[in-house]
Amino acid sequence: MGDCLPITVKVYINNQVLIPANVVRCLGVESVDFIDVMIRFGSRLVRINNVRLLKPSPW
Repeated sequence: MGDCLPITVKVYINNQVLIPANVVRCLGVESVDFIDVMIRFGSRLVRINNVRLLKPSPW
């Protein structure tokens, strides 16, 4: 695992979080379907379990 964390991401109004492809590759989670995510917003820490990773369509 490379040195790719922490990162800054945008949380969109539809509750999607875009994780850059280079971070996905760096973490080695290309073949993973679900992950646990921790987000820090100011002094608050939010943990979300079993988040589905959205992947591009293979076609």
